[in-house]
Amino acid sequence: MLRRPVDIAVSGGSMRPLVPPGARVRVRPCALEEVRPGQIALFRHERTLIVHRVVAVRRRPRVAIAERGDASPTTTWRDAAALVGLVEGVWLGRRYLALGRGAGRLLSAAFDARWRWRRVPYRARRVEYALVEALLALWAGASR
Repeated sequence: MLRRPVDIAVSGGSMRPLVPPGARVRVRPCALEEVRPGQIALFRHERTLIVHRVVAVRRRPRVAIAERGDASPTTTWRDAAALVGLVEGVWLGRRYLALGRGAGRLLSAAFDARWRWRRVPYRARRVEYALVEALLALWAGASR
């Protein structure tokens, strides 16, 4: 478990476009009771760390968390002990996108809703990702 917030580099593309490969995420420690569907969390899996969105939390008979990448169709149930912390923001270049407020909250909620209430065909998803990636690149470049 974490004792304080830390920044971690992301190498995979399973959370595209909100968390692109090469971005850094700020992860904070959390209690299991804080974890809710829609939040992005850091999980331990064997010798790797995985940043994915929480899609469900089962409290009984044993606490478990279902997670999935925004760009991935597969949901995986993990034991609560695999939870490392919650992602509170994403570094895109020199700009920090806080997921709990403003544009970051809106983008995160949009991707969560997309997975909960409708399936998007692959072709439409590619266009959606390209659009969001372009907007994030413009936003990240605005500070230069």
